Parts: sequence; structure tokens; C-alpha cells
Amino acid sequence: MHRLLKRQIKKVLGIESFDDTRLLPFFKLISDYYDEKDKERKLLENALDVNSLELNEANSQLKKMAFYDTLTGLTNRKLFEEELKLTLKQVKRHKRNIALLFFDLDDFKIVNDTLGHDIGDELLIKVGKIIEGCIRSCDTLARWGGDEFVLLLDDLTHSGDCTVVINDIQRAFEQPIHLDEHQLQVSFSIGINIYEEGQDAAEMIKNADMAMYLAKEGGKNNYAFYTSKIGRQVLLNAKLDMSLRKAIENKEFFVLYQPQINISTGCIVGAEALLRWDNPNEGVVSPLDFIPIAEEKGHIIDIGKYVLEEACKDMKSWLDKGYPLNNISVNLSVKEIRQESFIQGVKDILKSTGLDASYLEFEVTETIIMKEAEYAFKTLNKLRTLGITLSIDDFGTGYSSLAYLKKLPINKIKIDKSFIDDIARNESDVEITKAIIAMSHSLRLNVLAEGVETAAQLQVLKELNCEKYQGYYFSKPISADQFQVLLEKSKV
Repeated sequence: MHRLLKRQIKKVLGIESFDDTRLLPFFKLISDYYDEKDKERKLLENALDVNSLELNEANSQLKKMAFYDTLTGLTNRKLFEEELKLTLKQVKRHKRNIALLFFDLDDFKIVNDTLGHDIGDELLIKVGKIIEGCIRSCDTLARWGGDEFVLLLDDLTHSGDCTVVINDIQRAFEQPIHLDEHQLQVSFSIGINIYEEGQDAAEMIKNADMAMYLAKEGGKNNYAFYTSKIGRQVLLNAKLDMSLRKAIENKEFFVLYQPQINISTGCIVGAEALLRWDNPNEGVVSPLDFIPIAEEKGHIIDIGKYVLEEACKDMKSWLDKGYPLNNISVNLSVKEIRQESFIQGVKDILKSTGLDASYLEFEVTETIIMKEAEYAFKTLNKLRTLGITLSIDDFGTGYSSLAYLKKLPINKIKIDKSFIDDIARNESDVEITKAIIAMSHSLRLNVLAEGVETAAQLQVLKELNCEKYQGYYFSKPISADQFQVLLEKSKV
């Protein structure tokens, strides 16, 4: 007879594979007891095939909770991993093509933050149903967690056929999703791992996840295939992400200023604030190398706040010293445009530095305006109401229309450097620049040419009635102290 000692019962739900062809869920009770004969504590296990249990509501719910996502009803992470392992066993025997796709919903956090978690949940349910409508019965879709989904494409005729599925899914989301009174445009960043011999389930998931992050860096509604090169790039980006966190904590960033010149008078009338990073191990890091990661990981919010504070503080100092400057320009990121608290943050910085809003100018690219039209119009109008001036940066490289330009509350157009480089010897660039200047003037907008490096370029711009320029011909980006020295010389 067994004598139970302080009996502890543990309930376990699990899945076992049988004949490498099917998965059966089981329910197990584990309890401890003291065996008088062997004089030792032992475990007693009682296992039941969940499918053989009485099909009542309680057991049905138990299975559902164990193996399916409670929100969307899709396969959950645990069951997906087991099904992937089983599929891999079959693939090794029968040599068929499979692919794993890792989906991340673009900008889902913004939906949650602005419209609430109830709308966010409804969106996830709708998204799951739409994707299910694009795949075959032999494929497995699961909610991985949060706004992430995974899809196992089984028995592909060709490994590249997964792009056909992705195209079908992207087309299914071309039209906005209607939830209550909201219209939500949905897109994904997708990582793809085509099975290669020797890969296990964990490796396939990890590789698809890494590819997804690289796809996200390329912009919204994008996908990327995993390669060993991508793996290395993702690891480098992860390392850069950690370095950026430390850089913010250790105050490794600094601001340089590039003078903006009135072409007619040759005097400095403003400056553009430009961010730089002095990495203690690698020296000064180019913004091109770290801004994309800072944008993706959200660090740009803290970094942007630092740049704005420095620029406003320095501008106030120069104005107090009597230098006749019109504006200090700061670049605006898409994350800042979308941030609910951004406008209040700008107000707080203007108040703390004492700078009048009319001296602050924000620059925003054409691409941001067109891709984030709804947020851009709202944010830019609020900034304009504060008395802040606005300019379109890198004009000519995007695809904005005259209709948009007329609606936007902008004050200035900045002609991209690519049109200025050959303007002294390329008639096409002259005509394009001439057209941009004429159009801007017809809309009563000022024009500034970027990247001016030679006297010949400046002469052409003067003949075309361009008002201002910046570039290495006058000065490279310099420190606040060096900029003040130039102001003194310009004053004389």
C-alpha cells in the first residue's frame, strides 16, 4: 500500500508525436508518494489522451487554451513549434520544399497607442482571418505573440513559390481595414527562411525572425530572404542598437551647424543643425550608418529631443549677442511626426530655452510627407500654428505633387544636392532647378540650394534667382564656437 506524504499534484498538458505523422495532445496528472517497500519517494503518473476524454465543454476549452491563441483562434506558439518539428522529420524523409515566414505588423504600436487596445485586438483578429484566406489547407498560420505571426508553407513545388503567397497576402491588404469609424492601412515586414538541410525548428524560426528585421529596415510592406550575410547584418545591427542605447546614456552625441547663406548679400542668415556621434571605440560615426537603426528602434525620439534642445539653446545665445539670424533648422523624423507628445515637447523646449518659435524651422523630407500624409498634415499644421517655419528637405528626390505643395503649411523648398552637383555643366539640371525655383516662387515659397561646392554652381543659382544656399563652398558643418567665429566675420 502506498502512503502519500504531503501529496503534491501537478497537472501537465502536452503533445506527443506518433509514427512521425500525427500529433496527439495529452493530459497528465503527476503526484508524489512514499513507497514503503523501497523506502523512497517516487512519482506516479496518470496520462490520458485528450482526444479520448469525454467531449464536454471543459475539456474542449482546455484543449483550446493549451494549443490555440485565445484572441485570434489561430494555432499558438507551442503547437506551431511542435508541428514544425514534425514537418521537419517528414521533410528529411521525403525531400520536399518548405518555407517559414515571420510577419511583423508595421506600426501596430501606433494603433494601440492612438486608438486603444480594443481596436488593436480587433485588428489582429481581422488580420489573422485575411491571411488565412490567402493560404492552403496544408499550410499552418500561428500567432507568435503581440503583433507577430508565423506561417509554415508546406510542400512547395519550388522554394521560391513563397513569394507568390506573399504577393497574394499583400494584395489582400491593399484596401484599408474598416473597424468602427476607423480606416486602417495594414502592411507587414516579412522575413523568409527557405529550409536547408540540417536546419532545425529553432534555427528556422530564428533565421526568419532575423530576415524580418532586415526587411523592416528597408521600409514598410517589405520582405527579405534569410542568407548568412543577413544573419551577420542583423547581428551588427543588434550590436549597433546596444551601442546607441549606451551613447544616449553616456551623452556621446554632439551637434554641428552648417551655415545658410543669402546669395545676394553673402551673409549668414541661418544654420542647419546636424547630428554627429563620437563613439569611444570607433570615433565619429556617420549619421548614414546609425540614423536608420535609431529610427527603427525608437532611439530617434531621445536623440531628436537632444538636437532640438541644443539648437534652440545655441540659437538663443547667438540672437542675444546681436547676430542677425533668421532661423535654425532641425530635421524632423517620421517617429516624431507620429508621436502624440511631440508638439508639447517642442513647446516645453522653446519655453525652457527662451527661443521665440519664429526662429525655429523644421525640415521634413518629401518621402515622409507622402508616406505619412495623415500624420504629416496634422503635425505640420500644429507646428505652423505655433509660429514655427517649415521646409521640405531634399526636394525633387521624392514624388510630391503641386496639389500637396499647395495644401502643406510650408515656407521653404530645399533643392536636393543631386540637382546641384552638375548644374554648372548639365543643361537638364539647370532646367529642372529653374522649374523648381519658378514653381516655388509662384507658391510664394523661399528656395535654398543644398550641397553647393563651387563658385560656378553658385553663379548659376544666382542667375536663376535662388535666394539661399548651403554647402562646402562656404563652410562644412562646424561646432557652435566655430559658427560664432564665422558670424563675427560675416558681421564685419
